[in-house]
Amino acid sequence: TVQHVHQLDKARNILGSNGMSCVVGTGDSRIKYPGQLLGCNFSAAEVKCDSYLYIGSGKFHPLGVAVATRRKVLAADPMLNTVEWVDPERILRQRGGVIARCLDATSFGIIVSTKIGQERTGLARRLADLAKKHGKEHIIISFDNITPDALLQFKVDAFVNTACPRIAIDEGMRFNAPVLTPVEFEIVLGERDWSDLVFDEIRDDAIQ
Repeated sequence: TVQHVHQLDKARNILGSNGMSCVVGTGDSRIKYPGQLLGCNFSAAEVKCDSYLYIGSGKFHPLGVAVATRRKVLAADPMLNTVEWVDPERILRQRGGVIARCLDATSFGIIVSTKIGQERTGLARRLADLAKKHGKEHIIISFDNITPDALLQFKVDAFVNTACPRIAIDEGMRFNAPVLTPVEFEIVLGERDWSDLVFDEIRDDAIQ
């Protein structure tokens, strides 16, 4: 993560001195520093390698890389002074459970954030078209701050989040209905296979 990008050269030198070849990804235009991960963008991980070293706190970022790339991720937390291999199976099972709960859903609230850098109106409209195609009731809901209280007024079977991807992963249990990512919604509708489950990302070409 950005607060630890200054550690990359040191880490690369240590790994290199132990006979390991290292590469640092540059990411897309939303990435300011080589190797940087955003909470909603793992494009810096798009490099040819056998495994990844993540330097930072928390599990969301390394889990996202592990799920997106299907490769091993070693997470080094400078704050806790811990190093461990990330296991994405638990979060994949949790997200699979959310998908399963929504298979019989007939109404969906498609969430759009008006915040700069998070507004994906074009994606929301595409998801609305998919809902219509499959005979599902749907409504596009637009807010600046997406909170459980703000969505209490909407009586739907499930929400589909196009705002910050961490809402569904980190805060989904706080809402009054299951919260799906766009990818998970496509799986619910049968438009995508279960084996294609990945974390949602906001890339440089996704803001529209």
